Amino acid sequence: MEKISNTNETGEMKEVLKKIEEYRSLGYLFHGSKKELEVVEPRQAHDENPNVIAGNLNAIYATNDIRIPIVIALFDKKDRAQKSASSFYSAYKDTMSVGGVNITFTPGYIYVLPKESFRTVENEQEKEIVSFEPVIPIDTIHITPEILDLIPGITYDMK
Repeated sequence: MEKISNTNETGEMKEVLKKIEEYRSLGYLFHGSKKELEVVEPRQAHDENPNVIAGNLNAIYATNDIRIPIVIALFDKKDRAQKSASSFYSAYKDTMSVGGVNITFTPGYIYVLPKESFRTVENEQEKEIVSFEPVIPIDTIHITPEILDLIPGITYDMK
C-alpha cells in the first residue's frame, strides 16, 4: 500500500493512536466498525470456516490488539455493486497481513470497551474475546486511513 499523504490527517491520527495506546495500557478492549454506535450489540459472526465455533458466535468481538479493530473499521467496498472479500492474518505477534478483493479503506470508528462482560472462547483453531450482552463504550474514536501509515508491521495485498 502506498503511503497516504494527507499530512493534516496523519498528524491528527498520531494523536488518536496515542490515545488508543493509552487505553490499551489501562486494560481496555477494542472493537472496530464502520457505523457510529451508542451501544455495541452482539451480531452474528460468519467465519469462512463454519466448523470454527469461536468465529461464528452471536456476540461482540473485541481484542487488545489495536491493529485488528483498526483494519476492520477501515475496510470498505470499492464498488458496492460487486462482491468483495477481505482478510487479515497475524502470522507473528509483530506482523499482520491484510488482503482483499474490491476493498479499500475509508474512515471508521474504534470503540473502547470495558472488559468486565467479555470472556475468552476458544477451540482448536481459534481463540476469541467476546461478550454476549450489549456494551456501552467508554469512548468512540473516529479514525481515518492515515492511521495505517503509523502502525508498523502491516503488509497489504489489495486487489
